[in-house]
Amino acid sequence: MSTGPRSSHKIETRRRVRSAKNGVKEKARESGKPVLTPEAPTTRESAREQLLRTIKRHRPDVLVSLAANVLPLFSKFYRLDAEQHHLMHWWQLRDKNDEKGNRLRAATGGEIMPLFQLERELWRWAESYNLKEEWFLDYALQTLSLWCRYSQSEDFDWAYTQQEPHYSVVDVSSKFKFEYDPWDPKADTWKSFDVKITEEFVRYKHAYHSAMTVSWEPEKKNFARKKREDRHFEWTIDYQIPLEGKTKSKSEIARDAIRHSRLDFSTVEEALKSVASLVDWKLLPSMRGRPKKT
Repeated sequence: MSTGPRSSHKIETRRRVRSAKNGVKEKARESGKPVLTPEAPTTRESAREQLLRTIKRHRPDVLVSLAANVLPLFSKFYRLDAEQHHLMHWWQLRDKNDEKGNRLRAATGGEIMPLFQLERELWRWAESYNLKEEWFLDYALQTLSLWCRYSQSEDFDWAYTQQEPHYSVVDVSSKFKFEYDPWDPKADTWKSFDVKITEEFVRYKHAYHSAMTVSWEPEKKNFARKKREDRHFEWTIDYQIPLEGKTKSKSEIARDAIRHSRLDFSTVEEALKSVASLVDWKLLPSMRGRPKKT
């Protein structure tokens, strides 16, 4: 059974599409760049840092308050303590034995600067924003140490231990390139050459489009997933961290969410539980009996 010109054309087009798709994967491997974006945070550490990044973006006043209310006192101890070991973790800060106290007093020439002052200010800040878990306090101390080390005075951010995931489209090539043999006036007329190069360009363009669509589809899903997860972290922050003395209830968060997408109360509730469990952040009590933040 013979094939006609149209069938041959379709077979050739499919072959070029497959070739272009394989070229996408090969170039991605050669460049060392991942074909897919990073997955959602699965470890507790990465989830905590995603939460902290969301706090910086969604509630920058948390870091501004840490800088305004705790940094001045912390910087005094930072200058006095060359080792700074007891200023990096909450449990070390709370270990106020005589040796540390005497060492700090001696370094100040007899000035009394007990560690409990720093502990009190840091706890006051943590309590006002419901960041009382020990891992929050550890991050706060390490953040303060980083600010002192680099004399940070603006654009305050957390001291992250992991790099932020980078989301980018697969790099098929630096530019869209179409190549074709040059026109030889001795062997072909311009009219004939023009038809052939135009047909070849159209085939290549469709093949490129198909290959890019295949490579982009998984990444598009990751973008949607990341956007959804960021929203879940924002809900948790709104529920947990008071703003002007008040936190949002689950019902308030659900009402806001419903305005923008088809969500229900159970979706918000499950998201809050999931994020809180993932980062180890005890959820505030809901409904009646929930304490007001001052």
